[in-house]
Amino acid sequence: MSQKARFLAENGFYVTTPAGNSMRPFIKGGEDVVTVVPYKREMRKYDAVLYMRKNGEHVIHRIVGKKAGLFLIRGDNCYYTERIPRESVIGLVDRVRRKDKEILVEGNKGYAFLVWCWCMLYPLRFAGNAAKRVGAKVIRGIFGRKTGNEKRAKHR
Repeated sequence: MSQKARFLAENGFYVTTPAGNSMRPFIKGGEDVVTVVPYKREMRKYDAVLYMRKNGEHVIHRIVGKKAGLFLIRGDNCYYTERIPRESVIGLVDRVRRKDKEILVEGNKGYAFLVWCWCMLYPLRFAGNAAKRVGAKVIRGIFGRKTGNEKRAKHR
């Protein structure tokens, strides 16, 4: 059992400030404060959960499906899906504190609707991101890769 899982089991909650941008726009890494609680009900699609990867790293991402006894988990700002066994899930995100506003996640229908909309837009966001990457590759192929020395060369 990890130290975070032990703390959660002993105290009934775990408070953290996540790092990174994988859960934007719903959780801003380095800014928001997240409260995680033990799951007392069956975890559902669109729940944000704290889980531990095989390498021991703790991550907060969202359940986007279930398949063959595994949870399919993806960050709100990510384009890859992980398969996580139930045993790796430590707890559920219960609330998010952003500046002076606290957002209760559990039972908040407005928040749930926004999450649902965001997840339904995933195919469009994925296609847009793929088009952006392909476009950048084509432009680099035509004009070459910029090294950052172009401005300095003009001033000499």
